Amino acid sequence: MPPFQRTEPRRTMTLADLMLQPGTPLVAVHPAFYGAGLSIVLILSLLVTYLLFRHPLERRRIYRRALRLLHEGQWEAALMTIRALRETGPLSELWQG
Repeated sequence: MPPFQRTEPRRTMTLADLMLQPGTPLVAVHPAFYGAGLSIVLILSLLVTYLLFRHPLERRRIYRRALRLLHEGQWEAALMTIRALRETGPLSELWQG
């Protein structure tokens, strides 16, 4: 007997065959759930990225502002701007020297 030949008789599908049996996980969901889940994952990823890189970006912005003020000859404003770096938290070892 070839392996592709049916060994059991054919039967007609019933409504019970199409319905989920108790304990069977539901795998087919509406596509909107996939979009909502993807949106939540994307928003959480962006939030975590922002929280991780917020202080270094803020320090860079303050440092560049201080450099610009220093090049313009406004050393007092530049000094006050650099002192604002203390409010961003502890500096990295690279900044401390």
